[in-house]
Amino acid sequence: MKLSTRLAALAEKHADIAVSARGLGLLCGLELREGIDPRMVLERMRDRGVLIATAGERVLRFAPPLIVTEAELTEGLAALDLVLSELPRPTRA
Repeated sequence: MKLSTRLAALAEKHADIAVSARGLGLLCGLELREGIDPRMVLERMRDRGVLIATAGERVLRFAPPLIVTEAELTEGLAALDLVLSELPRPTRA
């Protein structure tokens, strides 16, 4: 399954945290909602052994190597799902 499809599913599952997924191939991004600190996500992902970066102020950038395996993608996306589940939910005014 494609990385962008799997990120879109996570964006839908965590709609209170993420706006949308975008990108092509293995270069993808997950846009976070305003008020969500991407640095917190980066830190928690790093603690789980997954390195990602940011693109702009609210986008998490995924750029795995071309030799990434399906199992490694699954492991990384499972870590992201867990991290997004643990984040404090934004308060609505």
